[in-house]
Amino acid sequence: MDPSIIILLLKALSYVIVLGTVFITMKFVVPAITRSGVTFTGNFFSSAAAIVLIFFAGSLLTKLFVIALIKLAPAAILYLSASPWLLIVVSVLINALAVLAVGKALPRVLFVRSFLVAITAAVFIGLASIVGSLAAMTLIAGILSIGA
Repeated sequence: MDPSIIILLLKALSYVIVLGTVFITMKFVVPAITRSGVTFTGNFFSSAAAIVLIFFAGSLLTKLFVIALIKLAPAAILYLSASPWLLIVVSVLINALAVLAVGKALPRVLFVRSFLVAITAAVFIGLASIVGSLAAMTLIAGILSIGA
């Protein structure tokens, strides 16, 4: 089999694992932590679609933020890269905006009580992404070590 196909399959597997951990976190952990401040009211497929939309909306908002920052204040990029905690805070705020935007766009699927609750959901989305990425890297390393 062509190595590029194997790499694409492993990349797809890593995305599935990350989205799976985020789905479980958003479906079960976040409603418990936020006391039903962020809840999915739809079925499995609409909830999964909303999570994918949150990912794409967060990615789009991050890209727009970076483009605006490059155009308006290029020196701020050096400041953000020198201070990783500030970069994390900006990322959480952007993901909270994505959660709030999807919640307002799809009120029958995702209920978001307020922006502060969306910030809590964004923190847990970030933590779930990190855990999912670590799990995916571990699994892929194990798969690749078997073939070696």
